[in-house]
Amino acid sequence: MSNKEITEAYYAGINAQNALNEALYYLEQAKDLGILDMTGGKLIISLSKYKSIEKANKYIDDFIYSMRSFSRELLDVKLQGNFKIEISTFLRITDIYFDQLASDTIVQKKIFDSLKIAKELKPKVDSIVIKLKEISGI
Repeated sequence: MSNKEITEAYYAGINAQNALNEALYYLEQAKDLGILDMTGGKLIISLSKYKSIEKANKYIDDFIYSMRSFSRELLDVKLQGNFKIEISTFLRITDIYFDQLASDTIVQKKIFDSLKIAKELKPKVDSIVIKLKEISGI
């Protein structure tokens, strides 16, 4: 395993981290707006909540794409056995689009569930990026 391969894996991990951090940000925002919406928020709150969900989904898609690249790079540096993320589990987050008839409670539960999954993935991604940084000396 060359230093070039380690560096490529590291930067692929950084891309995955960035996308996951953005997804977390927008999921937190959607969660907070959802609470306001459930306590009698106006239409603007509801629209803002769904805008945050759309943005979260965009970054979730980016994360999934980045994780595929990251996984390939990890194979090059022989770290695949030390790091495993169930992307299929994470795909549940992308299923957050709802029709307008869905209740706020169901939407809020989906947001909370998605946020929980994303928070569980974050330390896994962070730890392998840190390990790659240590190995490469970046």
